[in-house]
Amino acid sequence: MQAECNAKRKCCWEGNRGPAACVRVQLREIFSKVGVSMPCATFDRLYDVAAERSPEGLVSVDTFRGVLEQAQETAIDKYRDALGY
Repeated sequence: MQAECNAKRKCCWEGNRGPAACVRVQLREIFSKVGVSMPCATFDRLYDVAAERSPEGLVSVDTFRGVLEQAQETAIDKYRDALGY
């Protein structure tokens, strides 16, 4: 999985992908630096959801954080339901 992320980073910085790819890489790095780690596939799914919620498809730190928090709340609710809380 890390190799996949590294390949995306390399591709982005070489200019082989559009600016949105670089934003995606930068957001991943920002969240990694503050201790939020997740598989690349999970990050990509959350990023895509955040892009769908934005009028122009642009994803900011705040937009991504909102989607991440909602996903975490949903996961916690499912866990509580499974435990019978």
